[in-house]
Amino acid sequence: MRFRVDVRWADDNTGSYKLSARLPGQKDFELKKAYEDIRTWQPNNPSEFGYVKWGLYRPDSTTGKGGVKTRIAYHDDIRISALPTRR
Repeated sequence: MRFRVDVRWADDNTGSYKLSARLPGQKDFELKKAYEDIRTWQPNNPSEFGYVKWGLYRPDSTTGKGGVKTRIAYHDDIRISALPTRR
């Protein structure tokens, strides 16, 4: 399974966030969810720049609730590309 995430960073309501997936055997990515005309960047964030972050996040999972101790996520063929700006 492959995922594609396109984000247009904006500190006003001109940003967008699109999530697409391509299942085994499919030739093209299929758009699964899109958010248009939204704010995707908070300039008052402690960080002065955006950064790429991915992984497996399950902060409320505990072994007491039946969660497993170890999870493994394999990542490959990761690409980060700049998109043209829109104003």
